[in-house]
Amino acid sequence: MVSPEVEIQASASLITKIQTQYCMLYGKNLILATKPYTQEFRSKSWAYVISTFSLLLIFLSVTTFVPNIYVKIPCGILVGLLVVRSFVIYHDYEHHSILQKSFIARVIMTIFGIYILAPASIWKRSHDYHHNHNSKLFTADIGSFPIVTKRKFFAMSKSNRFMYLAIRHPLNILFGYITIFALGMCVRSFLSSPKKHYDSLLALIIHIVGSVLVIHYFGWITWLLAVYVPFFIACGLGTHFFDIDVHNMLYFAPFGLLFNAIAFGATLIYFLLSSKDILAVGHNGAEYFALIFFVLCGTSIVTSFNTLLMLFLGIEIISIPLYILTGAAKRDLKSNEASLKYFLMGAFSTGLMLLGIAFLYGATPNGSFFFWMTWL
Repeated sequence: MVSPEVEIQASASLITKIQTQYCMLYGKNLILATKPYTQEFRSKSWAYVISTFSLLLIFLSVTTFVPNIYVKIPCGILVGLLVVRSFVIYHDYEHHSILQKSFIARVIMTIFGIYILAPASIWKRSHDYHHNHNSKLFTADIGSFPIVTKRKFFAMSKSNRFMYLAIRHPLNILFGYITIFALGMCVRSFLSSPKKHYDSLLALIIHIVGSVLVIHYFGWITWLLAVYVPFFIACGLGTHFFDIDVHNMLYFAPFGLLFNAIAFGATLIYFLLSSKDILAVGHNGAEYFALIFFVLCGTSIVTSFNTLLMLFLGIEIISIPLYILTGAAKRDLKSNEASLKYFLMGAFSTGLMLLGIAFLYGATPNGSFFFWMTWL
C-alpha cells in the first residue's frame, strides 16, 4: 500500500516533468533551450546547398535544351519551386547562419543573388530595414511597407491612399516579379544610390540580356517556361513573404485550395493531351501558353475571393484571355464570329455585374462576401 505522501510526491514529479517537456518556456530558459539549434552542422549545410542548386541547374537545363514541350512544362514549374528553396538557403547565408568564411559559398550566393534580382547589397539593405522597423509607423523602404493609422489614412491625399492600397493588393503579390523585384529591388535601388547599388543595375542588365539570348536562340516558348514561369512563381511567393496585407480580400479555405489543385492538375493534363492544338498554333506558342496561364491565375482568384471586387477581377482575368483564344483562328469565320459574340455577351454581363456590386456596396457597410451572404 503506497502512502498518500508518496503518491503526491510522484504526481508532483510527473507534473514537473510534463511542464518541462511540453509547456512554453520563457526568458533565460527559452534562450538556453534554443542554444543547441544555433550550432551549424557544416556538412549538412553543404549537403542542402549542393543538392538544391544541382537540382536547380538540372531542371533549368532540361527546360532550356530539351525540345519536348511536355517535358518543359513540369520542369519549368519545378525550377520555380527550386528557386524558392534556394532563396531560403540564400536568406540563411546572408543572415550569417551558414557557410561563413567559405569562398566557394560566397561565389555561389553572389551569382544566385544576381540571378534572382536580389544582389547582396540590396538584400542586406531591405532585410535590415525590414527587421529594424517591423510593426512600426515608419516611412516605407525596400523590404517593408508603410503602416499608418486609420485617421492618418483618411487624411492622406487620394493619390497617396491609392498607392497605400495598391502596394498591398493581391495583384502586387501575383506580379511581384515585375513590381517588387525588377522595379522595386533593382531599378529603385539603383536610382536611390547608384554607387552603393551598382550590382542591382548589373543584375537587371544580365537578366534582360539573358532573356534576349534565350528568345533568340531557343524561342519564346523556352523563354516562357525557363525564365518567365519560374520567376513568376518564385517572385510571387517571395513577395508574399513580405507579409502584404490584402485586407481580407482573399480567403484561402481548404475547399478553395482543393479546387486550385484540381485546376492546376487539369491544366497540366490538358497540356499533355493537346499536342494537336499546340502544333496548330504554329509560331505563336508563347502567347498560347501565356493566355492559358492568365486563365489559371483568374481561376485561383475566383476560388479564393472574399469580396465581390476580387470576384470581378478574377472573372475578367479569366474572360479576356478566353476572348482572344476563341478568336485565335483568324482565318476561320466561325472563330471570329464566336469571339465577337463572346466579347459582346461578356461586356453586357460585366456591366450588369458591376451594377449589382455597386448596389451592394452602397447598401451595406462591409465589403466581405460572407457578410453579404449573412446580411441578405
